Amino acid sequence: MNNPTPGQDAPKGSIGPGGEFVQGPPSHQEGAPRHRAEQDRTRTLKFFGSGRTLFGMWIVNVLLTLVTLGVYYFWAKVKVRSYLLSQTEFEGDRFAYHGTGNELLVGGLRAVILFGVPFLILSYGPGLVGAGGVTLGVSSLLASFIILAVPAFATVWALRYRLSRTSWRGIRFSFRGRVRDYVTLFVKGILLTTITIGLYYPFYAAQKRAFMVSHSYFGNERFEFDGCGNELFKVYFQAFLFIASVALFVVFVSLLTPFLTPFAMLLLPFVPILAWLFTLAEQRRFFWDHTCFRRCRFQSTVTVNNLLLLKLGNYALLLFSLGLAWPWVRIRTMDYDLKHLRLNGLLDLAAIQQEASDASAAGDEVAGFVDVGFDWG
Repeated sequence: MNNPTPGQDAPKGSIGPGGEFVQGPPSHQEGAPRHRAEQDRTRTLKFFGSGRTLFGMWIVNVLLTLVTLGVYYFWAKVKVRSYLLSQTEFEGDRFAYHGTGNELLVGGLRAVILFGVPFLILSYGPGLVGAGGVTLGVSSLLASFIILAVPAFATVWALRYRLSRTSWRGIRFSFRGRVRDYVTLFVKGILLTTITIGLYYPFYAAQKRAFMVSHSYFGNERFEFDGCGNELFKVYFQAFLFIASVALFVVFVSLLTPFLTPFAMLLLPFVPILAWLFTLAEQRRFFWDHTCFRRCRFQSTVTVNNLLLLKLGNYALLLFSLGLAWPWVRIRTMDYDLKHLRLNGLLDLAAIQQEASDASAAGDEVAGFVDVGFDWG
């Protein structure tokens, strides 16, 4: 057995039956790098959902919704959400959804009272009582304001409700953004986007994303967003240049070789679609690549090519099945979204503690009625 050199610590171990040296277990210092290596790695989400299972659930939901004259719609939505989340796995554990049909039903009724009733009164009330022109004008203006404000309120309330009803490993998510702050951001974004003929929209989209992410929590830990609108503006500008370049190409072809004009014109319908797919893929990567959680950063691997294949497949399924393939489309889309999402970095779950807050389902139903898009990606 080799003796340790002066100044060198003796290796920890013991002498075996044959006189050989048996290495002892690694010390805490020796195990720490290995532990860090296990933690500091790329993590992925897995999805196990089945189109056949969701189809059976969907058929039952449709029939029960028709039989109950729409009342079962709220319980049908809960069943679909619960199934999709229960089939989503991260680090060996699956997510859970805790919302109920009763909550969504009550939320729907509240949404009607909060927004539907005032809108109907302002829209038709003055005419029924024979009000003058000024009253009609003011009522129409207030009714238009309600239409404009509904998406802003619904976005915050719906995200707050859905996250509060979602958990992983027994710890719930939550959203703590204030409606007033988002309404201010929303109105400013809409006005500046209109004034600048759309040029401000990328900056507004980045600010909206930052608001949604930075006010979202898992337990007592907050998500963060460090994206800048300038980067997203470049994406939209590149899409604009692509459309303009193809349009100029078609014009030159028409002028120089008129007999090729019909073939060049065939390109025009596909140009906005390709530009939209490019913008969608780049924007999704921008949103996720700038989203962090503690010392981890998300990464999206979405590309124009694989996104195009997903969209074409989904549209073909819906077209040839006359809409009956919706469950498979939903499964394909969710599987695609999770398959192209990564979480890189050191993930310390021991410091995360339960700190969820309750939320009403009213905004969730408003969001469903006006189709507000607030999904993360």
